[in-house]
Amino acid sequence: MRAYEYEPKTEEERRQMEEVAAKAERGEHLDVVPGSVRHMDPNREVDEDQFFRDLHAEFEQMRLRRAEATQTARKTWKIRVPKDLDDKASQLAKQEGTNKSAIIRKAVAWYVQGTGKQQAVA
Repeated sequence: MRAYEYEPKTEEERRQMEEVAAKAERGEHLDVVPGSVRHMDPNREVDEDQFFRDLHAEFEQMRLRRAEATQTARKTWKIRVPKDLDDKASQLAKQEGTNKSAIIRKAVAWYVQGTGKQQAVA
């Protein structure tokens, strides 16, 4: 089985993705990409204002993620984690549109806050 950036959720999606991959390898025109959020009717009129708003929003999200990574990082940690934990962190980062470092920073901050509250109660 091929490694996809997007893992098909159903056998039908997997079959469609295999068909598209085969067409691409043969150099055929691809009309539809299964599961693609961005696919739209090629005969529709393009709303340039909406296109540029969407593009601007994507760049803004990228800028914010980059700013967070460079502004908050003061120390570099090197840690070892089990593969399953790394996989879960990667999946969570992908869902949130961020990186694993941001996920780890949030988790450590949450843990430290909880530890501080427990000590205050004791």
